[in-house]
Amino acid sequence: MDVMIAGIKGLNMCEGKKVVFWDWVGTLVSSDFFFGYHAKAPCGNLMLLEQANKYARVENSVSYIPFAWTLVEDFHKMGMKQVIVSNGSLAEVSAQLECAPFKQFDFVLTACAYTPKPNTHMFDHALAQLKVEKSEAIFIADSPVDEVAAHAADIDFYKVDAHITSYYKIAQVFGFVKQGA
Repeated sequence: MDVMIAGIKGLNMCEGKKVVFWDWVGTLVSSDFFFGYHAKAPCGNLMLLEQANKYARVENSVSYIPFAWTLVEDFHKMGMKQVIVSNGSLAEVSAQLECAPFKQFDFVLTACAYTPKPNTHMFDHALAQLKVEKSEAIFIADSPVDEVAAHAADIDFYKVDAHITSYYKIAQVFGFVKQGA
């Protein structure tokens, strides 16, 4: 039985895949917390101690999407590389990643150092560094901008939303749970 997600069919979609790109806000962490806040986050490659303390105080309010992090761990166990690509700031993502359930990402790329999505610059950089072809990558994200970016980069796209069923369908497609379970 084939499963269709965002226009992609397959039973064993892991075959030939080597890297998973993840969006941050709305995919790995809840976007509810961020409206009106993340735009204020400082942009830069180094986070000052004062900025780190500021984020540490609000860190307890960040809501990690549990099933997403289960998928992160499952992909890691399969040996797949994982990259966060975010239009947020590096300081914001780094501070929140400190308390995340899983921290083993190969790259965290943000719009602070790269052209924001839907531009493909972040994907192109990571693929070149990892020596991976576009056909060997997938992108899991939540927004229309992410979908445009995936199509522009010619990378398979899996759209998720706030419902656990979208993550569950990805787990089915990649064989982490049995079809029909």
